[in-house]
Amino acid sequence: MSEHITGNTAMFIPARGGSKDIPGKNLIGVGGRPLIMWTVTHCRIFNERMGTHMPIVVSTDSKDISRVLHDTAGVTIDPRPGDLCGDEITTEAVLMEWWVRNPHIGQVILLQATSPIRSLDLMEDVYNTLQEHDSAVVLAEGNPHIFNGDLSERFSERHLRQLRPQKNKIFYDTGNMYGIRRIPFMAGGDRLCGNLGALMVRHPYEALEIDNEWDVPLASIAISVLNNAFKTEGGKKHAQSNLS
Repeated sequence: MSEHITGNTAMFIPARGGSKDIPGKNLIGVGGRPLIMWTVTHCRIFNERMGTHMPIVVSTDSKDISRVLHDTAGVTIDPRPGDLCGDEITTEAVLMEWWVRNPHIGQVILLQATSPIRSLDLMEDVYNTLQEHDSAVVLAEGNPHIFNGDLSERFSERHLRQLRPQKNKIFYDTGNMYGIRRIPFMAGGDRLCGNLGALMVRHPYEALEIDNEWDVPLASIAISVLNNAFKTEGGKKHAQSNLS
């Protein structure tokens, strides 16, 4: 492994108990299990795949999340301090406080519990990107028709609407996961710190995020479709090298 990586690696999952749009979102049922369990399971299988024992740290202010994950092998529950439990608290603030207490960890793979679909290959992409970069972000390609400013004014110019082949490609941060090295992060406090490596999703489903109640059935359907594909194309071995 490159000397660019120092210290140990941890997989860090921030998981608040509250949510404005979906109460108790991280524990809502998606595809037959609590939402957060998809991300925890990805981390556990990734350790198996890599032959590693990276800590799986769940930072939470929720007793319910702590209870659900209490007996899950390989998972460490990190209770949040009271001043890091509000709606306005950023993930960066939570990670920085944790890293002050855990300076022996050189880098983290930060995984969002609200993204229930990710491939082990993509996780390995993020892990490997930290060999040559200070941070890593997962992008997806979009091709939307965007209206800026006053909508009535913009809609009056709909004759300017471009055909799809004419539009410029737009890339957006999926929020699925990030790779972050400690020293540059602590210096600037931004997850996209230092020399940033940008990765593309390996499958469009990896851009799916549970943001509102309509995303829940969409994610459940996607997981069902993927699981059926795994059964058809090779079972457990195939599934563990792919999405969910």
